[in-house]
Amino acid sequence: MKNKKNQNIYRYTFNKNDVIGLPAAESERDFNKLFLNTANYEALADVTNPKCILIGRTGIGKSALIRQLEENEAKVKRISPEEMSIRFLSNSTILDYLRGIGVNLNFFYKILWKHVFIVELINLYVGDNEQKRMSFLERIKEGLTGAQKGKKQKAVAYLQEFSNDFWEETEIRIKSFENTLESSLSKELGLQSNFFKSSVAEIKKNIDKEQSEVKYKAEQIINQLQAEKLFEIIKIFKEDIFFDYQKRYFIIIDDLDTDWVSEQIVYDLIAAMVEVVQEYQNQFKGVKIILSLRDNLYKLTISDNEHRGGQREKFAALDLHISWSEEELIQLLDIRLKHFSSSKISIDNLFEKEYKKDGIKYILERTYMRPRALISFTNKIIEQVDKKSHFTKNAVKIAEPSYSLERMYAIDDEWSENYGHLSKICNFLNGTHINRPIDSVLENSFEFVYLKDGFQNQFKGKLFDICNEYKNDKLSFEEFRKELFFILFLVGIIGIKMPDKSLCFYYDKLETFGKEDFTTPAKFSVHKALFSYFKVNNREQEIDQFN
Repeated sequence: MKNKKNQNIYRYTFNKNDVIGLPAAESERDFNKLFLNTANYEALADVTNPKCILIGRTGIGKSALIRQLEENEAKVKRISPEEMSIRFLSNSTILDYLRGIGVNLNFFYKILWKHVFIVELINLYVGDNEQKRMSFLERIKEGLTGAQKGKKQKAVAYLQEFSNDFWEETEIRIKSFENTLESSLSKELGLQSNFFKSSVAEIKKNIDKEQSEVKYKAEQIINQLQAEKLFEIIKIFKEDIFFDYQKRYFIIIDDLDTDWVSEQIVYDLIAAMVEVVQEYQNQFKGVKIILSLRDNLYKLTISDNEHRGGQREKFAALDLHISWSEEELIQLLDIRLKHFSSSKISIDNLFEKEYKKDGIKYILERTYMRPRALISFTNKIIEQVDKKSHFTKNAVKIAEPSYSLERMYAIDDEWSENYGHLSKICNFLNGTHINRPIDSVLENSFEFVYLKDGFQNQFKGKLFDICNEYKNDKLSFEEFRKELFFILFLVGIIGIKMPDKSLCFYYDKLETFGKEDFTTPAKFSVHKALFSYFKVNNREQEIDQFN
């Protein structure tokens, strides 16, 4: 008995305000002590590894990987889209007009990104010292020799031409390209220099040129826009500066899902950026440009759509899809428990004895295999074990409803750009059962789509399209249901169970599914993270109960 009392003295007692972590990695104190090094980080930090597009859903750990890279590497520059201040491209009348007549602006966007990244690489290479910046150009000029000297001189002239802008804000540098395009096109078409300064409506009204002529000349100018000089700069950098894998330089573009430019051009801009990242990675040794994309934005930009710069297959080698195993998540939780309790609490003594194995399994099954969800659920359980030294089964159950509600809100927010308010079409899941036959979901569950017009303001993208086509009798209910279930599967609301196989969710890698799978004889279940939100009945139902 004495030994037992002494053990209790040294056990950690939870306080309801304790937390094992914060939702955002950038806000985390003692980050280095909490970071779990995985194969994802090793691939990201390896400049010889082509994987440089971080892809993952909200809370999967993209920001943590980036922060770790910033803290471990000497030459890292993070550029936020808002810092680039290129929102003015959304309001550029000449670009808006050219888009309207079908001009392919992909090459313009690529030249723009090539220039931006060249400047950032120079900044990384020479640092902030003004004298080093000036001597950098002189050193390049002194090294010009051989048969290609003339072309290289043009490249250096280009650097000098923009030298005043090189060390300014990115917006100034990008604006130079827009001005060059505007003045060159005006001159080529015999128009006044300020002709394209007016509104798009005024341009269309006053231009007396054939649309085909404007389109042809604009694309010619764009294709010639500094391309030769930039090519020579890239060649100089490849041969004389970035030729050593031992000298590592990282540029990071994060927060591309923020409202940094209009939806009208954001996907083309990102797609062009990806092309340039791939090109520079093949050209420069020791240089890695990293893009961080949420899974939904990746689908909109690269995966689901063809952009005019090329096909998505080209970028597959660049993709670093972030995922976690159960073992890694348990290890992450253990690290955090030990850190915040000074090693008095670990995964081994977290749960009451008879609930240990089931407890960790119960939590993990509701996390979508994401660190942020694991941390969030654990924090909510801690609120329920105030003044106790371990998690009880009852505390986990009490914490679940608020966590489940949080997960549904998170899904709505994460996929709103793709589909609008997903929760508005999920009422048919309330009170549903696990392993429910897909064909048991009947047409009357979606009468609101057929009878009301409200979905126009609630849904977007593919979800809006299928609702609109179903409402207007262009899509049968069976096709509508397949399309809808496939969307709900992709976002993680439901999983699919084929005959004689286990229930699968989007993050299960052993099987792949398409919309044609979501019909008889398949069954579906709501993800366990949303059991509480939808008040799911855990009993498996027989098929004939729904017929």
